[in-house]
Amino acid sequence: MTTENAAEFIRRAEERNAARMAAIEPLAAVLAERAALQQQIDAIQDRISALEPEYSRAYLAAEKAGWDAAELAALDAPAPTRRPRGRPAKKTSPKPASTAADASARDRVPAQVPATVEPVNAN
Repeated sequence: MTTENAAEFIRRAEERNAARMAAIEPLAAVLAERAALQQQIDAIQDRISALEPEYSRAYLAAEKAGWDAAELAALDAPAPTRRPRGRPAKKTSPKPASTAADASARDRVPAQVPATVEPVNAN
């Protein structure tokens, strides 16, 4: 391939690639905007979660003042997310895995059958 042929080859490849690159640029822009919006959504969800205890206390106070759940729902005040009652389960550390030596020792111990068991007569 001569230098002229190589230059022509590269020029044609760049022409074809230019159309592809032009199509990818808007996609990159939309992806960037989506990522920015998702960050905003995540921040707002964190703020809403942080308000949940205060909302629960205010909702409970309204119920104690005589408002029932149906009335509050009609006012666009949904019941707060309830936590399960009782203490949270204790986190326990996982049991250590048995070693191969433990398994082989178990396999060598014969099953023990009581010597006092007498056969049952089917008479």
